[in-house]
Amino acid sequence: MCGNIIRGRTDSEQPFFTDQGSFWSNDTSKLLESSTEEDRQSPTRNYCNNFGYESVALIPIKTPQKTLGLIQLNDKRVGQFTEDLIIFIEQIGKELGLAVQNSITFTKLKLEEKRLHALFKLSQLEDISEKELSDYALEECIKLTQSEVGYFHFFDSNENTIQLVNWSKKTLEICTAEKNLHYPLESAGIWADCVRIKKPVIHNDYQNLETKKGYPVGHFPLKRHMSTPVFDGNKIVAIAGIGNKKNPYDESDTRQLVLFMNNLWRIIKQRRSEKEIRKSNELLLNKSEEMEDFVNTLSHDLKSPLTSILGFISLINNEFSEDLPENLGHYLERVEKNVIHMGDIITDILEYSRINKIKEEKQVCSLNEILDDAANTFQPRLRSLEISINIQDNFPEVFVVKKRFIQVFENLLDNAIKYMGNGKKSKQISIGFEFEETKRKFVTVYIQDTGIGIPIDYFPKLFQLFFRIPSILSEKVSGSGIGLANVKKIVETHGGTIWLESEVGIGSTFYLDIPLPSK
Repeated sequence: MCGNIIRGRTDSEQPFFTDQGSFWSNDTSKLLESSTEEDRQSPTRNYCNNFGYESVALIPIKTPQKTLGLIQLNDKRVGQFTEDLIIFIEQIGKELGLAVQNSITFTKLKLEEKRLHALFKLSQLEDISEKELSDYALEECIKLTQSEVGYFHFFDSNENTIQLVNWSKKTLEICTAEKNLHYPLESAGIWADCVRIKKPVIHNDYQNLETKKGYPVGHFPLKRHMSTPVFDGNKIVAIAGIGNKKNPYDESDTRQLVLFMNNLWRIIKQRRSEKEIRKSNELLLNKSEEMEDFVNTLSHDLKSPLTSILGFISLINNEFSEDLPENLGHYLERVEKNVIHMGDIITDILEYSRINKIKEEKQVCSLNEILDDAANTFQPRLRSLEISINIQDNFPEVFVVKKRFIQVFENLLDNAIKYMGNGKKSKQISIGFEFEETKRKFVTVYIQDTGIGIPIDYFPKLFQLFFRIPSILSEKVSGSGIGLANVKKIVETHGGTIWLESEVGIGSTFYLDIPLPSK
């Protein structure tokens, strides 16, 4: 009868069942004589009556969703219960059910809180090795599932082998079996079934499983076992297992193990990716430094012969100017002009290689002063070309290497002037600033011109070293193709970014983020 009450097999039409699913009788001997097994809903073993109990009551402890247990009252005397007493105990059963359910819910919440706390700590463990990280995660899973032992191993799907890497502390203390670091899946016992069937497996009676292969010599005895595959997409990358919990493993344990180990793999994968990125960055940085050293050396080596060439041109002009044929003087002038241009290119290359290589102190500077210094350099050209320049008032102070940002604005103004175009009716350059809510540590400065504009196809290449806009688009202007590369490098070494908007025939606007002083 106890099983009937727990399973809800009752019939309230029968006088010994209630509409709340309870059973009670004040005379079980008489009840058994006057009722059938069909009346009682199933064959009953009648233990209570066999032991001499005449007054028997079975009251379910239940919630609205399910029955959790029973309240059983027995008395060998006849007629010990009343209907009111049964109703009262049924109410107690409901209250107990809610209390038990609340306790279960609270326990689950506490377990979830422990898991989240452990996961948070796992994510904060930055200065430990991958193995130490895995060891920590494994020990936490053992605590969360109230297990004794555990393991975490990687799986190579290409070789179909298990790489044995992590055992729990308890496992290492009690297990003396020889540990092979690489284990073929086909040789592994049922502990690796989770890989074969690609889902978690539970063995709550490990000793009596017919499919187990037995232990190696010195292996610790397993009573209960649970394991799960760890996936990266559709690919199994690891296997995690725990064992010897006092109570049977259930879906809650599976959930804890799966969630924790999936998070462990996510962190491991992220760490490995970051390590590869750092390695690649270091390699690129070394290559970049080698290239800059080469350019620096080459530039210095080239400057000496250029100085000599200019010296000889000056000597020829001074000593033989009256005797030189007219066309030879013209050729010397062209040579001198090209040598000077080449010297400018070398100077720009040297300047590019020095940026961020030489330690330069940043300071709080007036952005208006920087802009005025840069603009004053071009006043004669601006007047002769009839280009007007408008600089907004009240720029904020910035935290930069002053001479570098004078260099930035000189380059940007030089480009705006060179690419203004001869046929433009309105020749204007405007410099202003704005603040963006998402960039509170920076001021965004813009330089806008009404020049010939830049086709969008050239945007990605514009800040590359030695790139120049084709002369067919820009008319024929001189330049080294290094200025904007310098600008980008200076801005980025200050933590900012530079970008542009442009439309052919309308003009271009360059934007750059410049750091503000700390408050």
